[in-house]
This record gives sequence, structure tokens and C-alpha cells, in this order.
Amino acid sequence: MKIERLLKSWVMLAACCLSLLPAAELMAAGSDAAADKVVATVKDEPVRASELVAYIEASKLPPIEALTDLIEQKLLRSAAQDNGINVPAGRWSLEERDRIEAALVKALPITVPDHIGELVVDHAYLKTGADDKEQKAGLILMERLRTMVADGAAIPAAFDQLQVDGSNWHIGDHEEYPATVLPDEVRQLPPGGLSSVLAGSDGYNLFKLYDRKIPVDEIRLAVRIYLLEKTGELVNVVEE
Repeated sequence: MKIERLLKSWVMLAACCLSLLPAAELMAAGSDAAADKVVATVKDEPVRASELVAYIEASKLPPIEALTDLIEQKLLRSAAQDNGINVPAGRWSLEERDRIEAALVKALPITVPDHIGELVVDHAYLKTGADDKEQKAGLILMERLRTMVADGAAIPAAFDQLQVDGSNWHIGDHEEYPATVLPDEVRQLPPGGLSSVLAGSDGYNLFKLYDRKIPVDEIRLAVRIYLLEKTGELVNVVEE
């Protein structure tokens, strides 16, 4: 599978780099400026043994994982700076990295599958009976509601303006739903987007999307895949 091959390439790269420079020699090179070997390059910038040793000591990661993480951070830093995203100097905390990756998802054409995470929506639901006349009357009311929301009102405020009996209605204000339970049209809305009136088995639904809450690990996976696809060729093992 393409994604699996892409993800494995990070570990393969790190293992290849470090196999060229045994651990004892790596630590010695890191403390000897004259022998400070280049173990990899990222966008033509060298990653030297001293930098890797410092990163291992700061992160407490094993050498292969540390080099993988260091390369990822360099690519993330470059992508963030290219897109005007503020990044702190030095090694980032998990919270800083989460913020930067979330900003990159918004700034770049990074695809997170639309069934992932939770959606924050305003939701109107009108239950109707099986009678055609009742269904038509319900559809007219829901279309009126949609027009008011399209003109700028929030769904709860627009419903109040309708001044109708609410016994067959559900009006939700910034409700959170797993993306998997919502219709495709709703999952594909941009933030601020308004769905059409959607017919269900026993009524009508209307959704306005406010936000997508995507798990951090899914954001990291999407960013990693993007960087591998777009800039992976800019990372090279230095063979001596």
C-alpha cells in the first residue's frame, strides 16, 4: 500500500543513516568538531552528528527514532515558515507541534478523510408523518428556515423567528457528532457551510457546519504523508 510504503521510508532512512555511523562513533563525532560528520541532508541543509547527538539527549529517543523525528521537524519547520506560520526555535513541545501541524492542515492542500473525527454543527430536525400533505408542509417550513440561515441567522435564532409549534422539532446549537453518522453532504461542507434540506426516513434535517475536531494522531498522519509525498525526495542519506 502506498501510504504504508511512505511511512516506512522514514524509519528506513534513519536506519540507513545510522548504520553508516555506529553509535559509539556517532557520540564521538558529536563531541569532536573536526570529525562532526554529516549523517543526512534535508533540503540541502546538513544534519550533523553533533546535532543528532544533542537531539537524542534532549528527546531521550533511541538514535533511529531521534533522527526520524529530527528530519520530520526540519521539514515541518520549513513548510510552516513558507506558509507564514510562526514556529519557535529549538525542539518543540508536543503542544507546539500539535499547533503547527493543525495550522499546516489549514494552510496546505493536506487531505484528512472526511469521516475522521467529530463535526460541530447547528442542527434542525423536523419529524413529519407519512401523510403527503404533512410532509409538504414540513418541507416548506424547513426551506423557509434554510433561507433565513443562508441570509445570516444561526439555526436556533432562525427557528425562534419562525414562531411555530416546536413539539416535532429538534434544534441543536453547536452539537458535536461523529463524522461517520452524518450524511456525505454534511461531511464535505467547509466551515460555515450550510447543507441543503435533507430528507430522512421520518422527517427533514438541516445542518450548518462550524468546525471539525480531528484527533491529533490523524492530523500528524496526514501531515507526514503530505511531507513525504511533496518533499521526501529532499531528504538524503549521506554515504561516505
